Amino acid sequence: MKIRVLGNFKTGTSSLLNILETNESSNDYTLLKGKHIACVKNADTIIVPIRKHYDIFISAFFQDIDKESYRYFYNKNRDIILKEDNIKLVNFFKNIEWDKESHLCFYEVMKHLNKYLIIEDEIIFGQCDKYVLKQFKSKDDGRLVNVLFIKFVYIKKEEVQKIFKDVFNFDIKFYKRFFHSNRGSDKWYSKKYNDFKLCLFKNGFDEYRNKYKYLDKNLFDY
Repeated sequence: MKIRVLGNFKTGTSSLLNILETNESSNDYTLLKGKHIACVKNADTIIVPIRKHYDIFISAFFQDIDKESYRYFYNKNRDIILKEDNIKLVNFFKNIEWDKESHLCFYEVMKHLNKYLIIEDEIIFGQCDKYVLKQFKSKDDGRLVNVLFIKFVYIKKEEVQKIFKDVFNFDIKFYKRFFHSNRGSDKWYSKKYNDFKLCLFKNGFDEYRNKYKYLDKNLFDY
């Protein structure tokens, strides 16, 4: 089995790759390298982690806040960012048109899958579903490709183990540093990140969240 992890930014792709790579030798699969919008043409199985868009946007904002190549760049001086007034940061953040940042949006993943697979039905999660497993035909040769959509960042590691066992019969072991390994709470901006989120929750969070709910249609039941 050839597995490809495919997801938009800040959905847990790095952690999934680390977990699968670490367990590759003890299971019957080959992990194809690459993530985000990587080529899925040669994969037998594709794993797509999903996350609520309003969480993605907050996380991405701080990860790339000092990088000039992004449209939501704020300042390359980290000291200025850490000392900035939180209300000012929140207002700046809410003025970004986040649904135009395609690398952060699920629709871009589906657009990429549609290049290689025949997808005729919507991806719909039930209220309590932690994952959805689909089979789609390859546009190249007609073979069936398994696609697992999983709410990875919201699931405990024991549940992840069970899902991989039930779906693929994989025995997955975890190493602490590899589970949810790219967390904002571990970064240089961790305290500012938490302060920012608290300020946002008190200053227009519901309006912000509701603006982007449509991106999570059929994926999350708010």
